[in-house]
Amino acid sequence: MLELKPIAHRGITLIELMVTVAIIAIIATVAAPSLREYIVRRDIIRAATELQNLIASGITESSSRRHLGATNSSDTLLIVDTSRNVACLTTNNQTDCATGYLRIAPSKSCSACTVTATVDGTDTANVRITIDRRGLLNFGGGNDVALTIANNSNYAITIHLNRLGVSRMCTPTGKQPLGEVPVC
Repeated sequence: MLELKPIAHRGITLIELMVTVAIIAIIATVAAPSLREYIVRRDIIRAATELQNLIASGITESSSRRHLGATNSSDTLLIVDTSRNVACLTTNNQTDCATGYLRIAPSKSCSACTVTATVDGTDTANVRITIDRRGLLNFGGGNDVALTIANNSNYAITIHLNRLGVSRMCTPTGKQPLGEVPVC
């Protein structure tokens, strides 16, 4: 009778390695567009959340000045400069975001993002929102402000503000929905 000797495996063959690399390449090719879209959606949501948090910080700060008894201090001013894609909190005696003490640039979170602003449906380049010590917003005579953060693709988020300081985030009609953000 013939005696079979066990064959010792010393590793993987070249064919096994090539098949593994081919499978990984196919998976990467299929997954890359989905990953890119996920990153774009996440960046827009992050930029919109930062802007919404900046608005909330301004309202909180104005209200806290009132409760601390600061009667002669200036109101807080939220400036949204759409030409430079920047927003900041400052006081009434300062005129732009160069001297603002709390500043965000949505373009840092979302490099391809742009910010547009409308007051009562009219596009405007710069929005100056005064937040008084009661936490009420003054848009310079307007009743509603919509700040839209969008990128080059089909994604955007609009933040609607009313005079009471209530903000609502939604996806504009005609844009692709962004998961947990409702459609306007």
